[in-house]
Amino acid sequence: MLKQIRHALTLIAICAGILLAAALDSAPSAYADTASDLAEARLKLEQYASSYGKIYDQVTAYTADLEVTKGNIEKNAQQIESRQSELRDAQTELSRHISDTYKAGGLSFSEVLFGSNSLNELISRIYYMNKVSESQAAAIDNIKTIKGELETARQQLSNEKRDQENLLSKAKERAAAAAAERERASSLVESLDADLKQQIADQAAKDEALAKVIDNTPSPSPTPTPDTQKSPDTPADSGGKPSPKPNPGHATGSYIENAKQFIGVPYVWGGSTPAGFDCSGLVMYAYAMEGVSLPHNSDAQCEYIKKHGRFTTDKSQLQYGDLVFFVGHVGFYAGGDSILNATQPGDVVRITRLSAQRNFIGGGQL
Repeated sequence: MLKQIRHALTLIAICAGILLAAALDSAPSAYADTASDLAEARLKLEQYASSYGKIYDQVTAYTADLEVTKGNIEKNAQQIESRQSELRDAQTELSRHISDTYKAGGLSFSEVLFGSNSLNELISRIYYMNKVSESQAAAIDNIKTIKGELETARQQLSNEKRDQENLLSKAKERAAAAAAERERASSLVESLDADLKQQIADQAAKDEALAKVIDNTPSPSPTPTPDTQKSPDTPADSGGKPSPKPNPGHATGSYIENAKQFIGVPYVWGGSTPAGFDCSGLVMYAYAMEGVSLPHNSDAQCEYIKKHGRFTTDKSQLQYGDLVFFVGHVGFYAGGDSILNATQPGDVVRITRLSAQRNFIGGGQL
């Protein structure tokens, strides 16, 4: 009866340990995806904000250019009106002069001829009359030329204004689209941030509840050591021979080579002996074989390597035998895309793919 009670208490303790291990293993991963999505959303928000800022600067520049062009168009219109007025005055003056001298009963050619006292005076009067008309005509041509140039400039300014208005319109459309994307990204960040905070709070509550369960779980009675305990599967005629001890391994001068001796050993949560290892227990044991004492916790081991050894966050800089750290996990880098590690309950110490592990922190060794 006592044996059955002890067996039951042992099962209760083991179940509590498994529950705790599952909670600890899932705690980071429970919100790791949300945290990753949040980081990605924040990056996109920064990109959208930067894009909106650049487009807004374009809108400001296009608006300023358009205002300058509008000012030039107004100035050009004033110049054209001024030249148009000058042209009308010059044309009126020329018409009046011609009318007065030739067509409107003014000075006739016979009067010019017979009114002259000498040949030289006649030539002079005719020359003067022609020169006045030529000068006025030349002035009119000059005004027409200037006016034509201004008309050409007005057309160019009109085209420039039209192009600038198109650029400004399209820039405003892009700015509106970027602002909408920025708002959506901001809403996503706020939503993910709230989700992550809630998940962390929920996980903390679960951890607290689980800790209370474990605190209230009775500890199993001490059991005899393997070298004195009879195996329950030992036949009656076996003479009661004890089960063989697990192979303790031998120091090789290399931490990872030490660990390789235990490939195939089952995963045991909290295990740190050749009878069964968890991830940090395997590392601790392999280092202890070389006389180096490490804590039995992956996070603490990571901090120890950072403080006392070589550490990198770049996977391409990893060296054979380095410890590789992830959120809640540790193993040995075995080269290429492989790590040697005690994986999870129900599995054994084995080599797995590095790329299969998420939330890489870094790696290194003493």
